[in-house]
Amino acid sequence: MDPTPAELTRIKVGDLILDPYNPRLPEELQGSDQATLFDHLYRHGALDELVESMVLNGFFHHEPLIVLPEGEGDGGEPGRHVVVEGNRRLAALMLIHGHDATGGAPTLTNISEEDRAELDEVACYIVADREAVRRFVGYRHIGGLKPWPAEAKARFIETEVETAADRGAARPFYQVGREVGSNAQGVRNQFLAIKLLRLLQEERGDYISHVLRYRFGVWLRCMTSTDIRTFINLGDVSEYYDVEQAVESVSAERLAEVISDLSPGPDGKAPVLNDSREVTVYGQVLRDDRARETLRRTDDLDLARQVLRTDTLPKRARGLLRQAELIRDEVVEAEDEVSEEVIDVLRSVVRAVRRTIAVAEAGEDV
Repeated sequence: MDPTPAELTRIKVGDLILDPYNPRLPEELQGSDQATLFDHLYRHGALDELVESMVLNGFFHHEPLIVLPEGEGDGGEPGRHVVVEGNRRLAALMLIHGHDATGGAPTLTNISEEDRAELDEVACYIVADREAVRRFVGYRHIGGLKPWPAEAKARFIETEVETAADRGAARPFYQVGREVGSNAQGVRNQFLAIKLLRLLQEERGDYISHVLRYRFGVWLRCMTSTDIRTFINLGDVSEYYDVEQAVESVSAERLAEVISDLSPGPDGKAPVLNDSREVTVYGQVLRDDRARETLRRTDDLDLARQVLRTDTLPKRARGLLRQAELIRDEVVEAEDEVSEEVIDVLRSVVRAVRRTIAVAEAGEDV
């Protein structure tokens, strides 16, 4: 009898293949061949822990893999099942059975043939198609106990929202939020975040790749800042059908400025906005002309933050004096340990102070 959708059965590991459209994969790996998929999971999936657990305890059959029927779905092959849920576990099983990161000889030599035989077949649920499992996958990895990285979540949300809209949903954000254990606002922010990156990607190619892959969580936090949204001219978005108009009004130049501040410098220098806890202050700096000019000139968020302060100029000058006195004390205590680099910096500070005094006395630049 042919397996029916959601029927629990056992399938040989050799008859299972990795999902080339697994939402957890980085965007640039979507649609890749099996060798590339395995190599990525081998390098980033911490498979050794899973291998050790499976060899010691066996495969946990109460949490079966979820697979498509033989040869079905994107990336399907005749006689084999695509695993749509459980790719990391499948990669560990492949490693146990002798598949290594280069496709050559087995990398694991301490596993007995008996252990391999015990793991030759594993429990699987065969589902009719991706649609039959997408809600389960979404709920589990978006709002559930095994969350994906922020970027993978957003790409999944993007697909779900577009699908709901294509099917005529009146409120796609609300509908998808209920399906994945989130809410309309959370879905909207993730959807907008990835749409804005795609807008910039169309204009500047690979410009957004670092943020998309490594800083998406911080970028998503930026989407909650009214100051940042106002700075890039992102209008109010309450429903899906407002998105296109809102995105079209965005200033691409200012959007690129924010993305640049989230990305490392060409010399490997840390991003200007290096911590999501600084998003509120960063947004305030962008909205203040003097603070923003300081940020652009120095790439130093702390210095730009100081421009925002309401302290009077005399009070700030006294603060600089106290800092100079503390540095003097440290130099005295250090004795012969003061480096030439520190001395050069102090000389530059003295020159800057002298020029500042001259400007204050003469009323003109010197």
